Amino acid sequence: MATPAYILGALDALVKAGELSPDYALGVASVLEKQAGLFWDSTASDYNSAYNSWKAQNPGKQMTPDAALAIADKSRNWWEYMKPKAGWGNYIKNRFNKWTRWWPTDKMTGEMYDRQLKDMENRETYNRLKKRNIGLHGDFAGALQDAHMRDASFRLEDARRTMSPAARQAAGLTDDYADTYRTAAGDQAVVGKAYKPQFHKAPNAGPQKAPYGQNLPSSYGANKHLFYNTKYVNPLVQK
Repeated sequence: MATPAYILGALDALVKAGELSPDYALGVASVLEKQAGLFWDSTASDYNSAYNSWKAQNPGKQMTPDAALAIADKSRNWWEYMKPKAGWGNYIKNRFNKWTRWWPTDKMTGEMYDRQLKDMENRETYNRLKKRNIGLHGDFAGALQDAHMRDASFRLEDARRTMSPAARQAAGLTDDYADTYRTAAGDQAVVGKAYKPQFHKAPNAGPQKAPYGQNLPSSYGANKHLFYNTKYVNPLVQK
């Protein structure tokens, strides 16, 4: 008779192949979890599959921050796709505040709420990978840390523009906020030259500054320092 672990592994494969409804599989997995106290964790294999795929498509190229974010996203277990990447609470609160930002007391723009949500998603990813404690390749660890610190610096800069120092302190958005995304593996990748950072500063180099306007065309004019380039590119296929 198949063990619950075997069945959960088969469910995982069927869902990813599109042969089985995620809702149905989640129901089956829930029963097995209650029965066996067990949930199939495919984070390590999913991560390695996505990482190896990117390396095969991009021989000799340095891992990019956005490619690392995409690989981290692909490392989620299938049941983790049942909720937003930032978690239901963060997602609903952020979207509600964005959609009702006509309140006079709200100083944030829609773009600021989008950057806030991105940072919330990154925090969930950071915590998930930390909890799973899987081995990460050096260039990936460096690039993911680079992406997380970049996006954290955007959120911090927005907070500086819209919140009082006391409010930022209470929210944890202090000047060293981006540094809370540092990992031993990420810093070691930079020190060991496995990854050359594009955005983040070395440890103890002072507060992170948001790189607004970077790589934006001159058509954005004198105000391009207010913008962040969000043009879509497929991060798994770098030309």
